Amino acid sequence: MHVVLQRGHLTRGGGHFAVVEIGFSLIESSDSMKTAGSLDKPYLRTKSTLTVNHLLQYLGRKLAPPSATSISLECDGVSLPSGLSLAEIKMDYWADKPDLVLHYQVAAD
Repeated sequence: MHVVLQRGHLTRGGGHFAVVEIGFSLIESSDSMKTAGSLDKPYLRTKSTLTVNHLLQYLGRKLAPPSATSISLECDGVSLPSGLSLAEIKMDYWADKPDLVLHYQVAAD
């Protein structure tokens, strides 16, 4: 599958994902533990091949939650598997909406 971001829109083709930039917001879920804090800059721009796992690592460094916690990501109320790329998320969960928004949740283990 080939994905290209053109002025905020993804298109499909055959083969694999193209490396393009994508903008998105990381917003704290209302169900999240408030002791974790929030991001100073919730809007990010990065490669569309970045995975959920990379974002979870980023959040772990930025938020520095207590060691007995876990972080999860959701898009439009759906929990996201760690192997999904931003391009796949945009195409499969957020295709008809303008700006991609992901919610993170910090929970006690």
